[in-house]
Amino acid sequence: MKKTNLNVVLVSLLAVVSIPLTMLYTDYAISNQPAVVTLKEQLPLPRVTVQQVSAGDHSGLIEAFGEVKATENLTLLSQASGQVIWKSEQFTVGNKVKKGELLLRIEDSNYRVALANAKKELANANLALLQEQRKHKRAKQDWKRSEIGEKPSDLALRKPQLEIAQTQYKAAKEQVAYAQNNLSHTQIYAPFDAVITSRTATLGTYLSQGSSVAKMKSIDSAEIKVALSEREWQQLPESLHGVTVTVWSTYNSQQHWNGKVESLALVVDEHNRTRNLTIKVARPLEQEDSLLFGSFVKVQLQGKEQQNTFNIPSSSVTADGYIWLEQDQKLVKHKVSTLFNNDKYVGVARENLPEQLNLVRKPLSNYVEGMQVAAVMMESLYAQ
Repeated sequence: MKKTNLNVVLVSLLAVVSIPLTMLYTDYAISNQPAVVTLKEQLPLPRVTVQQVSAGDHSGLIEAFGEVKATENLTLLSQASGQVIWKSEQFTVGNKVKKGELLLRIEDSNYRVALANAKKELANANLALLQEQRKHKRAKQDWKRSEIGEKPSDLALRKPQLEIAQTQYKAAKEQVAYAQNNLSHTQIYAPFDAVITSRTATLGTYLSQGSSVAKMKSIDSAEIKVALSEREWQQLPESLHGVTVTVWSTYNSQQHWNGKVESLALVVDEHNRTRNLTIKVARPLEQEDSLLFGSFVKVQLQGKEQQNTFNIPSSSVTADGYIWLEQDQKLVKHKVSTLFNNDKYVGVARENLPEQLNLVRKPLSNYVEGMQVAAVMMESLYAQ
């Protein structure tokens, strides 16, 4: 019994002694544990797509829109009166007619009678003239035989009567030409190669002199007038003679035609401050794809070369007129002066920029100047 109690006392003493020893050890271990090493995570640099562009001589592409119109528009009028007794099958709206092609014939009996009467009067005038010429010749001979020393008067030689006969003959001759001309107007011909856009006469129609017969458009050439702003006309070549223009359909991107610059207006429109450029397309209806009058088209022509400029994608210019560049893995922005526009590109002056740029293709709104980036180079889209 005593031995058991002694064991219990020893165990209790050991437990009491071990507690402070355990606390001392724990405190020592905490105080001497190695420092925690924290690793700072490295964030990747934002990637930007850049394109190398070089300064050089570039030209803009001038684009404008306009309506295709005929160079000649005519309202065909009747120059004779009468009923239409014959009509050509081609005399229909939308048809093409050739220059000199007979379109209508008017009943002409009255005009034939007038011509016959004029010819009769001419014959009478001719006879009267011949008779008066003979009388004039005889009067000169009689005066010579009379051996009168005085100079004969005009009346003695029948000069006034001869002048009257000559005038009457000329008048009768002109009357015949007038009657023949009136008779010719009973047949109405196409004045030039044209397309008929409307008509107001057909078989049985009674026409008065000056009545409208039809409206026609010349098909020899078409013209397109486009309004150019000051920036656009300043880009035009120095000489416009023979400058070719590409005319594109606005509804079919595959259709296009070749035209030439006809003229540039010498006045500026006082309302919109533009100048009209006139473009001509020869034989528009005889092209592989007919260029129809009334079509709305886009015209393109190459502007003059601008020296020491950059030709950069439009997407690289911000709304407020800046471009972003990558230099030594940092972003730099620069205000540019636009000189010309192409389809998808703009031409900007080099000014104080280096000759070659690493241009950011599509700048974002959250870019900050001096921001570090990782540049990804893309292949140039056009020859420098």
